[in-house]
Amino acid sequence: VPKTFLENYKMKVPTIKEQQEIVNILDKLLAKYNKIKNLEQQLEKIELLKKAILAKAFRGELGTNNPDEESAENLLKEILAEK
Repeated sequence: VPKTFLENYKMKVPTIKEQQEIVNILDKLLAKYNKIKNLEQQLEKIELLKKAILAKAFRGELGTNNPDEESAENLLKEILAEK
């Protein structure tokens, strides 16, 4: 029976210790990658939140929603009058 190419090919396999070190390195890289992806997602959410806040500000919808508190406009007038 003729031998195939792969049967004749000698392949070096890393030792178990080397394999474990490779896995450790890859695990660390994957953890860093996942952390970066998570931070990128958080930055995207922050950007969306900033846009939403600005949109509300331009529509005059920002406030405490508490009718007992004075408006930001009145508060600003008081601050300016004190100076």
